[in-house]
Amino acid sequence: MGVEAIDRWHFDARTSLLLPFSLPDDSTPAQWQEAMRNRTLPPRRAAPEELGCLMWMIQKDRPKELSELHQAFQIAIWNAPWLSLQESVRARFSEMWVSSGNRKKPVWRKARIEGAHAILLAPGAGVAVIEVSYPNCEGPSEFLQRLYGLRHIEGDDRVHGVVFPGPNADEALGRVEHDSTRPEYLRALGPHLAPASYEGVAKGESLAPVSLSTFVNWLLLLPGENPERADIHEHRSLIEHRESLPNQAKVAVSRYGKHHTVLILDEAPDDVTLARLSFLARRGYKEDYATPFPDTSGDEHLIPRSNRRIAISREGSCSISWPSARLNKDFETKQWPAKFMGIYQLLAVYVLSEKQGLIGRAADLARFSDELLVPMDDETTRRPLMRKLDRLVLKTVRQILLLAGDDCGGLSEYCSFYSTFRRVHYVDELLRELRRELTELHNVLHSAHQNERERIARQEANTLNKLQTLTWLLTLFLAPFAVFQGLAALFPAEGMTPAIRITILILAPLLIFMLVWFLLRRRSPPFGSHNTLPR
Repeated sequence: MGVEAIDRWHFDARTSLLLPFSLPDDSTPAQWQEAMRNRTLPPRRAAPEELGCLMWMIQKDRPKELSELHQAFQIAIWNAPWLSLQESVRARFSEMWVSSGNRKKPVWRKARIEGAHAILLAPGAGVAVIEVSYPNCEGPSEFLQRLYGLRHIEGDDRVHGVVFPGPNADEALGRVEHDSTRPEYLRALGPHLAPASYEGVAKGESLAPVSLSTFVNWLLLLPGENPERADIHEHRSLIEHRESLPNQAKVAVSRYGKHHTVLILDEAPDDVTLARLSFLARRGYKEDYATPFPDTSGDEHLIPRSNRRIAISREGSCSISWPSARLNKDFETKQWPAKFMGIYQLLAVYVLSEKQGLIGRAADLARFSDELLVPMDDETTRRPLMRKLDRLVLKTVRQILLLAGDDCGGLSEYCSFYSTFRRVHYVDELLRELRRELTELHNVLHSAHQNERERIARQEANTLNKLQTLTWLLTLFLAPFAVFQGLAALFPAEGMTPAIRITILILAPLLIFMLVWFLLRRRSPPFGSHNTLPR
């Protein structure tokens, strides 16, 4: 039985797109939050009394279930910068049409942006959350088509683009009345988002689609940054723009975004239909994708209730539930979706932030490895490498202290979802690999540093030995003359035969010379010896 079998039932769905991104340079979360709060969007109309509006505001509310988690998790989440898009800005982009199909004949499907957030939970990394609903969605088949189009965050002309025609647009998608838009507003939108919002701005008469990643990158621009660079990842490789990437916050390079989706069915599906719907929904696949039977996908499944299934994959997480006669129907249709899109989504964001931060540290190590080609025996090049490695180690340790944890606390269902999500995304394996690489780099550099120190110590010891040897030879050379002069004064010529006097003057210096040589021989190593330090 396929998905079509339940298309006739009442169906509701909601999705949050979870898009990890990286902060620019080494700016702190507080600096980033303050800069984002200062960003304004110019007014659309030419009226001089109309002022621009702030784009972002601080999100003060947290899910009430947060108080049930461990204190360390509460501190990390409460202290994390959490920004929400202003309602006036969200309303401008709320109506969104998603393209899928092919370049010659794109198919447009409607979606609605209910909210947008930017959350920083890891040092230098965060997650952009785009909350999407599906108005007038007739059933799971159409929902899967819309979700499939949304997950393609990298656009390709009209194949997987999005447009924002505004609240007065009809289904023709391109008959939007130009509302005397100010050029300043168009410049603020940039050369990519403006044609996706207004007809006639670009060449042609209809709206020009833009990739979803370009739209999110535009949302994450800091004041003063160039909107023309919001599409830095579209149709381009990471290597081509490696130098320019750190200059502004960017969505992680990927064709697809992660998703967190809740589905509410009106009736309980049979096992075959439920398995197929679960596979397609958690992966974000279209209906024409084949379902493995038996399921060997390697995804994780949770069954917290008899009428509820949670499935987790690398592509996303999905909850499927339906009312039960024995349970409160209002809870399954209203309270449970809010909880899954609340505390469960926050746990997913937490894990993705941790993973994005670890990926950032791994990328730093990969870039750092290119610098290891310099000669290690050069002190001027080795010391900067040591300092840079120490900074990488400190940043990694700081992230581990702030985020890494295997138990989030709270209810068993929270812990089960959190640990399963971490396992599916291989966070612990990535952390262990990062620690191993840091240890190996640290050992290599410190071994080279220690070898250089030992070489310098041996050179200094050899120099000292040579000085001692020269002193010893000079002493041996000058001692007989000094002794001879002293003995000549002690044994005057009067009263002694010349033979006795000559014998004493010869034997005495010789005995003293042998005594000095013996003493110096015991205290100083032979010339050229390197046995003073172990190799």
